[in-house]
Amino acid sequence: MSLSLSFMVSEGSRICGLHVLLSRPDHTVFGGYVLGMLIAATPVEVVVSSFIPKKEEPEFEGFDDN
Repeated sequence: MSLSLSFMVSEGSRICGLHVLLSRPDHTVFGGYVLGMLIAATPVEVVVSSFIPKKEEPEFEGFDDN
């Protein structure tokens, strides 16, 4: 069984939702949102990554000489 976990952070840096997907060796997938504690029945390896979305910066249009 494998686990895929994702969550979204709001503008106020508060976690909005925690979603878990589990897949079995026969490729059956199930999951949903976590509302309480998530406890593993066996030892697990956790890998954590963080991505910061690129903010679009306005294009420099130069100085107005008028």
